Amino acid sequence: YQDFHIRKLSKELAKQFANNIVVALDQIPLTEKHTQEKVLADAKGERILHAKWEHSLIALDDKDNFAGIIIGYERTSEGNDQYPDNSIYLNDIAVSENYQKRGLGKFLVKEWIDFNKKAGYKELDGVLRFSVQTNKAEWNNHVQRLYESLGFKKIAEKKYDNRTDNVYSLNV
Repeated sequence: YQDFHIRKLSKELAKQFANNIVVALDQIPLTEKHTQEKVLADAKGERILHAKWEHSLIALDDKDNFAGIIIGYERTSEGNDQYPDNSIYLNDIAVSENYQKRGLGKFLVKEWIDFNKKAGYKELDGVLRFSVQTNKAEWNNHVQRLYESLGFKKIAEKKYDNRTDNVYSLNV
């Protein structure tokens, strides 16, 4: 992956590549449409996206074009089966259409985990763990297998009107 460089995502970089980020994120099926405002936001409704800019990464190609994004934040425990503990939550991952099917997504998740193992919690506390949720439909098996291949374990399901997601946790 010498063709790519991974950088911590700052609000400035997010603004610079906002259009590319929105286009990439809007490839994710059955999720609400993304906007520049949502990408730059530090909250989602009532949920505070703790330390979002400390836990997110962007991938740029050798010409500094947008290649991919991974947005994470510290997610407060909900005290339920889905989110029993504080965690660093992988909120969004997307790869530009130009770079898909080359392993960049898996590379990004590995880099994100390694980066955040070193970073640790910035605002929350507790045992360091990671969490993610993704659609449990058969058409999304490749994404489920990706997380499982990196050590994530399914701990719960979360039901929505239009889909059911698997919730995964990775203890480090």
